[in-house]
Amino acid sequence: MTVFKPTEIFQHLRDGHTLVTGNSRLARVLSGQYSAWRMRQGDLQWKSPPIFSWNAWVDRLWERATLEGMVDSARAIPNQQQLTNLWEQVLAGSGHAGNLLRPQALAVQMRDTRRTAVEWNVDLAHPAWHGEPGDNHEAFRLWNIGFETLCKEKSWLPPEDRMALLTRACEKPGMRAERSIDLLGFDELNPAQSALLAALEGSGSQVRDVRIEPRAGIHGTWKADNHREELDRMARWVRLRYEEDPNTSIAVVVHDLAARRVEVESALR
Repeated sequence: MTVFKPTEIFQHLRDGHTLVTGNSRLARVLSGQYSAWRMRQGDLQWKSPPIFSWNAWVDRLWERATLEGMVDSARAIPNQQQLTNLWEQVLAGSGHAGNLLRPQALAVQMRDTRRTAVEWNVDLAHPAWHGEPGDNHEAFRLWNIGFETLCKEKSWLPPEDRMALLTRACEKPGMRAERSIDLLGFDELNPAQSALLAALEGSGSQVRDVRIEPRAGIHGTWKADNHREELDRMARWVRLRYEEDPNTSIAVVVHDLAARRVEVESALR
């Protein structure tokens, strides 16, 4: 494990290393910080940094593997809406779900359930899935069989199924991958992710787990009587910390920011 040091990571990115983040928001934030860092270095132009969320990075790996003929590209990859539509078709033909008032809501749940099961290497063909006609797990088993059959008929490949195919492709000679991959923002890797990264390491890639070191300090809590007092106390706290160190970075978390943005900004001004 390596402690996150922005300058070191940005230097790696400039040298062609790849940074994979746990979500797209972190990737966007770091891309902006990298651009600011390059400007401070006096650079006038540079390539877009190779910073990707996990999903975007897998898309990139898949595209490279298909172009190099390392995986079968005869089946198309559906997006999230297309996946939902496929599940809706399965549910529409099911006697268990044919009369649902909101089939799309169940279709989304089935889509996400299957993705989680595949990523965590759950055997969807295991006998434990069998049950009585009214059991939820039996219904999911039958719906999943219908979904996989429909995907084969329509030449679709569920996105989560790519992980195992990419893992096997990385174990073959000739698969070209990044020489250095830094991982940032992952609380836990699921088995499918771990297997893919292990295969990449086996093919010659260097994979590092980068952690953001928590800032040490004194913590305390207090309760405000109303929103106005809460905002006033927050603004005074921010001003105190800023006066102590004008170069510090201060984050304010507001759970309902969309509704309170104007009054929060007013308090800070």
